[in-house]
Amino acid sequence: MGNVEIRRITLSGVELTYEIERKNVKNTNLRIRNDGSIYVSANRRVSIKEIENFLYMEEGFILNAINKVKKRRKYDPKTRSYEDGERFYYLGETYTLRVERSDLECVDIVDNEIILNVRYPDDKARKMRLLSAWFTKKAGEIIQEVVEEVDEMYGNRIKKSPDITLKNMNTRWGSCNKAKYKISLSYNLIKVPLRCIYYVVIHEYAHLLVPNHSADFWAVVSEYMPDWKIARKEMRSYE
Repeated sequence: MGNVEIRRITLSGVELTYEIERKNVKNTNLRIRNDGSIYVSANRRVSIKEIENFLYMEEGFILNAINKVKKRRKYDPKTRSYEDGERFYYLGETYTLRVERSDLECVDIVDNEIILNVRYPDDKARKMRLLSAWFTKKAGEIIQEVVEEVDEMYGNRIKKSPDITLKNMNTRWGSCNKAKYKISLSYNLIKVPLRCIYYVVIHEYAHLLVPNHSADFWAVVSEYMPDWKIARKEMRSYE
C-alpha cells in the first residue's frame, strides 16, 4: 500500500480535492471514481508540480467526467425524492413531476408534466416503484417498435432476427454478442430522443455484420442512418 495524500487544485475556477497515492508505477495515472472523486497514482519521484501540471493538461476530461457523475446522481432513482417539481427525461424531453393523491394509481403525461397518481403521496418507495414501472413499460413498448423496424431494414443481410434483451444498464446503451446473435439494450434508452434509440439499435445490428468499429462498420451504420454522428453526439448529453 502506497502513501496517500489529499490535496486541492483549482480547474477553470472550480476548487477540487484530489487524492494522490504514491506507488511503484512508471506512469502517472488518473481516475475519476464513481462518486466523482479524483484519484491519482504516481511514482514517489514525481513532484507535486509535475502532478498538477498533468491535472491541468487533463482539465477538460476531469470536469467533463465530474459533470457526468453529477448528472447521473441527479437522475438516479435512488437519490430522488419523487416530489412535485422534480424533472425527468422522457424521449429527449424534460418533464416536471406532479404528484396527486388518487385511489386509482397510474401515470400520465399532460403537456410538459408527468402526473403521478398515487394512493399515498408521502410514500417515496411506492412512488418510485410506480414511476419506474411506468418508464420500464414505456421503454419496452417503444424499443420493441424500433427493433421490429430496424430488423426489417436489415432484412436478408442478417442470417436471422437476433435475440433481444432489455436490461438495467447504467454504463452503456446497448451491446451485441455476435457469436450468440444476441443484442442487449438499456431501459434507460427511454430518456433519449427517438432518433437516438434508432441509432443505438442500428448500431448494435451493424455489429452482427461487423464486430468491430472499423470503417466497414461505420459504412453499414451510415447506410441506415446517414446522420448517425449527430445522433451519437446528442446522446452524450444524456450520459
